[in-house]
Amino acid sequence: SDLAVVAHGGYTFKDAWATPRLGLEYAHGSGDSDPHDGQHGTFENLFPTNHKFYGYMDLFSLQNVHDVRLIYQVKPHPRASFALEGHAFWLADTHDSFYTAAGTPRGGANSTPGTGYGVNPDYQNFVGTEFDLVAGFALSRQALLEAGIGHFFAGNYIESSLSAPGYGAEDANFVYLQMTVKF
Repeated sequence: SDLAVVAHGGYTFKDAWATPRLGLEYAHGSGDSDPHDGQHGTFENLFPTNHKFYGYMDLFSLQNVHDVRLIYQVKPHPRASFALEGHAFWLADTHDSFYTAAGTPRGGANSTPGTGYGVNPDYQNFVGTEFDLVAGFALSRQALLEAGIGHFFAGNYIESSLSAPGYGAEDANFVYLQMTVKF
């Protein structure tokens, strides 16, 4: 059956300079242990905002995943914040797919043959780790400027998946700059 569990907690050191905050989260979205039994067991993450919760690089959704997230944030000025986040990702079930942030299976029935992804029950389930550094600055009450950089370290599942077609697994980088304006 479909199942999702999210637990998080943290502590803010209010009396310390820059009010540092430490947070720890665990998120789990079930996978389907038998995709051929006529019962859909993968959690359906409807209308997701994955980027905000499962890594800024948007590589994951809350489907067939275990995500352990560690967050360290400081606010050295009332208008500025800096956060360092780390994620460790495992597939919940290797009999199911590795899903994109949009909720589609990587290497599914409609993908290019020989991409390596798909259902690989004999592979280890560790997908990888992602680290993100995010800086935000409030220009005014209506405008926020944010910049971030992320790095994904490929794990055993990706290395095994991409070695079969001869692609080889590589780490990934991500950089962004955005401005949010409220009207």
